[in-house]
Amino acid sequence: MCVACSIIGLVAMNNYTRSRAAESRANAERIDALKALAEMERDRASVERLVMLGQLTAGVAHEINNPLAAVIANVGSARAQVQLAGPMDGEVAETFRDVEDGLARIRQIARDLKSLAREEALDEQGECRPSDAVTEAIRLSSFREPVSVRVENLVPVDCGWVEISRGRLVQILLNLLINSADALAECGAATGEVRIAAERVEPALVRLTIEDSGPGIPAEILPKLFDPFFTTKPPGKGTGLGLALCRQYVEGACGTIWAENSRHGGARFVLELPAAKAVLP
Repeated sequence: MCVACSIIGLVAMNNYTRSRAAESRANAERIDALKALAEMERDRASVERLVMLGQLTAGVAHEINNPLAAVIANVGSARAQVQLAGPMDGEVAETFRDVEDGLARIRQIARDLKSLAREEALDEQGECRPSDAVTEAIRLSSFREPVSVRVENLVPVDCGWVEISRGRLVQILLNLLINSADALAECGAATGEVRIAAERVEPALVRLTIEDSGPGIPAEILPKLFDPFFTTKPPGKGTGLGLALCRQYVEGACGTIWAENSRHGGARFVLELPAAKAVLP
């Protein structure tokens, strides 16, 4: 009798344990399902927000352009009238330059906003030699202050041509070089180094890498780095459009771009672009 009771007790205990385990699994599955649902909802809200931002920015950029064109024309007319009156005072000339530089920046931001909102690939078509684009981007970035950045150009002339216009590739590289200089400035460095290299990793693929000696990219920022309007710079120092446009331009040329931290601690950006189908002279 006692043996039978023991057996019945063991069976009951086993059934109870199985029931509790099944209940725990069901609870865990419900929690996972709720988490997945919440993540999907966040993704949907994020997409909707970006769509709305795209519509708003396209409209804002369009509204900016009309009065901006009038202001630029009036500033040009004012400059001409002052020059007709005689030699321009140095301080007045500097003021005109500052105003014109500011207006040019506003116009470029408006163009970038329209380009980003339309999601169109403007002037990606074309072919260029990476070494030419790198040389031009380095020359243009040499005027960047206050950090003195030494750029080591390791791009061979014979690494081939890529399927993107030279203007677009210069734009991308210049943005990355300026970002490196800004990162170095933010960490208090007076000087820094950037290394640019390129190689043909496959017959139809050329890889460019831009690696700096800065502080690197925090892990929590990496996934958001190419998001439109995301920036770690203080107000007035960045629009959050630069890297988003870089990605748009690269993807418009059927390439890829990503960021990571190098083994030396600095930031490392990698561009992979399709090699040109024809060898140009």
